[in-house]
Amino acid sequence: MTLPYKPESAAVKPTAIKGMANGLLTKNVLEPCGIRSFVLEREAARSMRALVKKARRDGIPLSATGTYRSYDGQVNLFKRRYDNVKRSTRHEFWRGLNWWLKPKVAGAAVPGTSNHGWGLAVDFSLRNKLGQEKPLNTAALSWLTKNGPSFGWWNTTHSENWHWCWCLGDGPM
Repeated sequence: MTLPYKPESAAVKPTAIKGMANGLLTKNVLEPCGIRSFVLEREAARSMRALVKKARRDGIPLSATGTYRSYDGQVNLFKRRYDNVKRSTRHEFWRGLNWWLKPKVAGAAVPGTSNHGWGLAVDFSLRNKLGQEKPLNTAALSWLTKNGPSFGWWNTTHSENWHWCWCLGDGPM
């Protein structure tokens, strides 16, 4: 299945976060997004609430494993997924060193560069009746492919079908 794709750089920062630093957004620009206790930047959160509501009406129990990440949260995630032991071909350069992806984990952006740090990204999952998080299935991905862009959401990482970003800035849904 081909997902509706835009590059990470297509995520336009809404006016409310201009001048702020990645991962250091103030509480007044973050709102609940309709998924558990997660928050996103205000415009992205409003759109996400509408998207989640429609998904649930259509029988798709969208959830997430992550949305806004503070800078410290980005550092912690990065250090859990990368270290300075060369064991793969995938690496990132951070703090003057090469950091190599550990086996059997998904990559993560270099801290301070993630759209999660702008409150514009979500890592979707599904939540079953027992409250357990599960990977997206074909039905959920088909639903997101059909509906995500009309709510301003696109997949922005080809290798991660769960990672979607708000790309409309202050634009209308």
